[in-house]
This record gives sequence, C-alpha cells and structure tokens, in this order.
Amino acid sequence: MTGRFPLAPMSPLMRALTLVVLALPVLFIALSLGHSGARLVLAPTSALLALLYLGVFTWSRPGSYRIDRDRLVLEFPLRKLEIPRSQILDAVVMDKPELKRAMGFAVRVGSGGLFGVFGWLWSRKRGWVEIHSSREDRMVWIERKDRLPLLISPEDAPGFVRALIVD
Repeated sequence: MTGRFPLAPMSPLMRALTLVVLALPVLFIALSLGHSGARLVLAPTSALLALLYLGVFTWSRPGSYRIDRDRLVLEFPLRKLEIPRSQILDAVVMDKPELKRAMGFAVRVGSGGLFGVFGWLWSRKRGWVEIHSSREDRMVWIERKDRLPLLISPEDAPGFVRALIVD
C-alpha cells in the first residue's frame, strides 16, 4: 500500500515546551528595550535563536511520511530522507511505557522540545536510535538493516504500520 501520513500533532508536553522556547527571543528583545548594553547581546542572540528555530522547523522536523511501493520517504520542508523498503525489517507502534522498557535510560542528542524531538537518542539497552517525532507516545519503531533503528510519529501510527509492513 502507498500513502502519505502527516506528522502527528504535538503532545501537550511538546506543545508547552515549544511555546516556552518560542517565547525566548521575544523575552530577550523586551528585556533589551531601554538598555543599550543588554541590546548588544540580546538582540543578536534573539536573531540567532530565530534562525536556529527556522532551521529546526525546515531541516529537522518532517511534515509527513510517505510510503511508496519501494520506499519510505520522510518529507521535510527543505529535504527528503528516503529509506528503501527492502531495508525495513519491522515496524511496531510503541506507547511511552513500551518504549521505556525497550530502551531503558535514554539521552537525546539533537533538537528536543522545539516542535518535538529530532536527531538521535542514545539508550542503555539499544544504543543509538534516530528520531523524528512530535510526541513521546504512540510512536512507530522501525528496525532497519545495517542502519540505526528509527522512531517516528505519524498521526495514524497503526495505519502507517499496516501500510508499511502488511501491504
């Protein structure tokens, strides 16, 4: 089966973290008003943060996942990540407790809290895992040949797994 699966809406935790992080440049600009010394530091910092946020949104956060006959494509605003279906060994939906049991203690490397979690996780039980997720539950764990496992968060996780594995 083929199809396009949008990125799941952010979980309440990711939404709250995103709102806090997005408020930082505005807060920095407000703090720098009337203080020329602070402005010299906070205005460039605000601009840098805005550029970083734009980079995360356009380069690290997928907008959708597309399943074609021969590949899975993670579609980012400025790029695509293609994974041949022949490289996919298995895919399962995992909720937060299942994920914790499978991975144990985990540390994120990459972007976390701004629009979701994107980059890598290092876990005590599984080692390195690639992640592109807007939530911390109902994720799809994809085992790949000769590559890191992949964690993603399509809106319809069970439908995504059926389309990827069963069809």
